[in-house]
Amino acid sequence: MKKVLIFLVLLVGCGPPKDHLTDYQKTGTYPVSGECKEPVAAVVIERNGRFDVAASMGSASLVGHRSKDLGIFTTADHMIELDIEYKLFFCGKVYKAQRIIDAGVTDIGFLRIVDDFNPADFPEPYPVGDMPKVGEDVFARGIHMHRESLQKDKVIHRITEMYYGIKETETVNGKLETKEFVYDNLPAKVLSEDALIAFMERPDINAESLEYMTKNHPTLMKTRDDHKISFGGLSGGPTVNARGEVVGVNVVEFGNEGDYIWDENGITYRPRVTLAILTSDNIKRALNGLNMDSR
Repeated sequence: MKKVLIFLVLLVGCGPPKDHLTDYQKTGTYPVSGECKEPVAAVVIERNGRFDVAASMGSASLVGHRSKDLGIFTTADHMIELDIEYKLFFCGKVYKAQRIIDAGVTDIGFLRIVDDFNPADFPEPYPVGDMPKVGEDVFARGIHMHRESLQKDKVIHRITEMYYGIKETETVNGKLETKEFVYDNLPAKVLSEDALIAFMERPDINAESLEYMTKNHPTLMKTRDDHKISFGGLSGGPTVNARGEVVGVNVVEFGNEGDYIWDENGITYRPRVTLAILTSDNIKRALNGLNMDSR
């Protein structure tokens, strides 16, 4: 199993007939159960209007004061490698977006809204903070799919069932549960300034993952609680400090977590808690490459 997973799975599919569009697809809106306060969006790749459980899904956010007026979202570049149309699901509205050509700074990427939009509808963007320190309290944010039993007290973005008109399900312990997009705000602590050092100590290094870590030098953090499901879909989302400043972009998780393993003590569960980010220095350089400051 790969030690680090990049959160990209390509979506393929054929689109539904136009007369089968949902009412929400026709209006470019979707319902949100809860209050949308943060400038965080879900990113979905679709082909001819169809969503699939194997879709590429990620997150993005408004970063820097000009991003709101320009409709530019910061995300992870590995999520938007294809030069195609993307969908941004943002605070109850759906926008078409296109990637901005790679700024050339590690794995930071950008999407720009190509539809008409009103910046007054958007929450205020995150300013970029200083580099996070080891031991600092942070919050990993993003929007991705949760099964029903993990949706309690969460802001639910009803994208699959209401916008696309489909029901995604998962069987857990013999019980069928529906799945939906949920906003996560995960308390965490910064563990290490360079994930590569920790990664090199692991016995089964994957060549592809090693190449990614060597190029990007992400920083490790540990969530307070076991996430129980993959962090996949949080990729591209922001990690913010206690002052509400973005200090990182979520990029990779350690793939050997969330599993039961055999060792000398028998069967042991390894909690899913480790996530890597690209820190604010990378974000600032990427924004400067777009002639956007990071305030």
